Amino acid sequence: MVEPIVVIGGGPAGISAAWQLAKRGIPVAVIERDSVVGGLAKTISHRDGMQYDYGPHTFHIRETESSRRVVSEVQSLLNGEYRVLDRGTRLFLERKYFVYPPEVSEVVRKVGLGLGLRIARDYLSAALRYTLNPAKQEDSFEDWGVRNLGRTLYDTFFGLYSEKVWGISMSRVSSRQAQRVAKLNLKNLILRMLKFKADPETYFIQYFYPHGGIGTLYQRMAGEVKATGGKVHLNARATRIEIHEHKVRAVVYEHEGREHIVPCQGMVSTLPLSVVTPMLTPGLAPATLEMAEKLDYCSLILVYLVVNCPRVTDYHWCYLIEPQFQSNRFAEQKNVSPDLLPEDKTVLCVEISCRYKDALWRAADSDLGRLAVNDLIKMGILRQEDVEEHFVTRVRRAYPIYRLGFERVLYALLNELHQVRNFYTIGRHGLFMNNSMDDNVEMGMRLAEHIAEGELRETWWRSVLKWTQLAGVGEI
Repeated sequence: MVEPIVVIGGGPAGISAAWQLAKRGIPVAVIERDSVVGGLAKTISHRDGMQYDYGPHTFHIRETESSRRVVSEVQSLLNGEYRVLDRGTRLFLERKYFVYPPEVSEVVRKVGLGLGLRIARDYLSAALRYTLNPAKQEDSFEDWGVRNLGRTLYDTFFGLYSEKVWGISMSRVSSRQAQRVAKLNLKNLILRMLKFKADPETYFIQYFYPHGGIGTLYQRMAGEVKATGGKVHLNARATRIEIHEHKVRAVVYEHEGREHIVPCQGMVSTLPLSVVTPMLTPGLAPATLEMAEKLDYCSLILVYLVVNCPRVTDYHWCYLIEPQFQSNRFAEQKNVSPDLLPEDKTVLCVEISCRYKDALWRAADSDLGRLAVNDLIKMGILRQEDVEEHFVTRVRRAYPIYRLGFERVLYALLNELHQVRNFYTIGRHGLFMNNSMDDNVEMGMRLAEHIAEGELRETWWRSVLKWTQLAGVGEI
């Protein structure tokens, strides 16, 4: 019997890779710790038939050839059971709503005259400097923001908010964070202001969303894997990866108190690098394990508010820019799929960033509920008496933090793992990337193509360096 490719982690990247491997006739076994696939993009059932996503999720539709191919193949799983919607994102500042990504003309028009003039002055000065010297590489997120947007626009819409989210000064965070989070540059902002099309890799104006929640997509992929004879092991925790002569020979996992060993021809991991590296047996050098621990994450608290009204807003999510709000963002999922909730109720998902085991992380659910409700009351969109109940979910590793100098640590760690010839690490956690869900799905699909076509490992390694923007970092 042909041994399978083992995929550890059934999130978007992992289950997409498994789906495409199975589709190509390659045996596959997925090991997922949760009771459902989807990872941070799963859909959860609540009481009275209510369903909600694990935070706000949509599948971006970009005007690129690769995006169109991925979207077409993914949508084929849904049999037309999805909606295509225009992007509905807002920023809330000084009791006004702004579209996101920001339209400079709208920003200048809506803010006060003094602030508007400062934004325009700094923005035009930045544009002139960008034109005269566009090739400069910024060291920090703050350097990037001031250079590309001007000090006032950067502080107002990105700097203060980013420090609230990441919990550290943005002068200590790499400019790579701007490329992953903001995905903005001055050229594109100017093109949008002049009503020209911006870079399709950066901007998208539409997305699609399955009727039954975003998790439906990954459940369908898992169904396709099982239909071809592949295995999807749920409530299963990978514990050990056995290596012999620079190859993975077997993966060990626990399920219901029993240990299971799966001999394999190769392995795909979507686990955080600090989690997967200690699993390798024989063990990696202590210095390598220490490098993995240096890769830091922002944690996230999700507070769900069940509200006794049909809708609170008409958009999907909104960023709360000002420091007076402890919440980062809230989402109203009913605006992308009304099928998930009763007609007379809605659910708001309020995000609060923190660090693992800090005071917010350890706060009582009741206190977190009050914090979330109070922020929305301050906005003027919610009344305390309309909130029927709340419940809380915590995400330990939500977003990678790109501290200055992280590139060399990441390169060295990935290069070490690359020496195991049939081991692949992908996805947000597997490559320490602040990328979107559609990026992870495409990555999983492309890895499956690479394995199925028997391409050289160096081809994949070059792809990894390109995705993570580590090409040229070199050895330490």
